[in-house]
Amino acid sequence: MAPLALGYATFGSDSGHVGNSATADFALNEAAIAASRGSNFGYQHIKKTCDTAFALIRLRYARAVAKSYFAGGSTGGREGMTAVERFPQDYDGVIANAPAINFSGVRLQGVKIGQAAYGSGGNGGGAGYIDPARQRLILKTAVDACDADDGALDRIVANVEACRTRQASILATLACRSGTDEGDGCLSAAQLRTVRAIADDLVLPYTLAYGVDRHQGYNILQGADFSTGLGLGNSPTLLDPPTVAANGYLYTQGDGYLKYFIARNPDLDTLAFDLDRPGAYQQRLVDMSATVGAMNPDLAAFMARGGKLIVLHGLADEVISPNATIAYYKAQVAKSGQAAVDAFWRFYTVPGLGHGDGAFIPSWDAIGALDAWVSTGTAPGTLTGTDTAAATAGRTRPLCQYPAYPRYKGTGSIDVAANYACALP
Repeated sequence: MAPLALGYATFGSDSGHVGNSATADFALNEAAIAASRGSNFGYQHIKKTCDTAFALIRLRYARAVAKSYFAGGSTGGREGMTAVERFPQDYDGVIANAPAINFSGVRLQGVKIGQAAYGSGGNGGGAGYIDPARQRLILKTAVDACDADDGALDRIVANVEACRTRQASILATLACRSGTDEGDGCLSAAQLRTVRAIADDLVLPYTLAYGVDRHQGYNILQGADFSTGLGLGNSPTLLDPPTVAANGYLYTQGDGYLKYFIARNPDLDTLAFDLDRPGAYQQRLVDMSATVGAMNPDLAAFMARGGKLIVLHGLADEVISPNATIAYYKAQVAKSGQAAVDAFWRFYTVPGLGHGDGAFIPSWDAIGALDAWVSTGTAPGTLTGTDTAAATAGRTRPLCQYPAYPRYKGTGSIDVAANYACALP
């Protein structure tokens, strides 16, 4: 049930700007993004909207807000994490789905992918582009290799870590013997370099904000589907400007980020941009990563005020890498200890879930779980997700706390959550 129907007063924002999200040209308005001017898109819209909404609620109901919760996904998930980091006193609880924590890293990896697919450097001027048929071949090959690792043949890779150990053999299976383009039944050496640009971490020889020097790669070889509308695109020709449908979400958004957020030059050639040696743009990259990212590892104020955080991320996310969220979570555990993190944070990773799409798209009672934790101290454990994917709607799976995954017990319907146990990889 929607929060409004449950009696909550609800509010939202436009993330601090109006503009063309396909090109990110709103960033030409420096007030929208610059920290020195309060960065509406980066973080100030969160505070401004919250304070205004709370004032209106007091006027309407003649009393202050009793409990306040933030919920968002993708950029909204980043905003939730930003609220935890920058405005810890504003929200009693936060739900962050697929949070774009390392916003700059996502965009820079997108540029790396575009350069592999369409650039001339080593790939022969577009020879690295992967057409839709081979995008589907990658998915099929990975799922064929790893589907059974969780005990259920359901075309979902649940034990992603076990699948990761098969990555070399999956790549070998995909490779054309000659190394050249032999048609849709295999990938050329140039196309495999594009796969690696997606799967491997983007590692920078300099640090962004908070000492971050990388963006963790995607699970394209562990069941993430890059043939979706937010995947790799359907055109071997690079459009000007690139579009999501033709040239893929990650490169299109990375292209816009460099042009409008960083260089503020719509004519910048992002295929020729040197990610390792950005020259005069390096400081701008560092500054912007602090402004529009949510990478600050210091969550002490939110912890101290008793705030509660629930984060959920699909392991098959093709837009925001779950591995970046996992890295941030693991860093928190290393910094504060598992017990301290468990006192305020629950982290769920979902096999088969992409960026709002995928083989398993769970509906789950996020608000109920958060409210019970905040209001009564009942911390959520394993939750239940009900699939909303059209072909498999209604089946259920346990939503396991990281690092566990749902493993089929061996008896009963594979479509019933009770027949699974959360197991460690």
